[in-house]
Amino acid sequence: MYDTRVSEEEKKWQRRDDARILARAEEIKADKERLKNAHIGAREILEEEAQRLKGLSKVAYNPTVDKAVKKGEQIEKQQTTGFERTRRVHSNPATIGRL
Repeated sequence: MYDTRVSEEEKKWQRRDDARILARAEEIKADKERLKNAHIGAREILEEEAQRLKGLSKVAYNPTVDKAVKKGEQIEKQQTTGFERTRRVHSNPATIGRL
């Protein structure tokens, strides 16, 4: 799919580059040893990415961080609620003379 803002020269380059990539893929598919090695390489990449994502999930789902975030949300909620409560008390005409 081509973007209309892409120049004709860029479109030509992309067409030719895509053709070269597809030709390389066909060469790899035709060579059993290269295809086997490509499958091994894909598994290696998959394992590396899985390890990276495992580390990322430890950061994203850290119970200590989750507690701190929840506590921060609770504190923020209490501060907001307290402010609203104070504002209502001061704006109530019946309490103005009592303060």
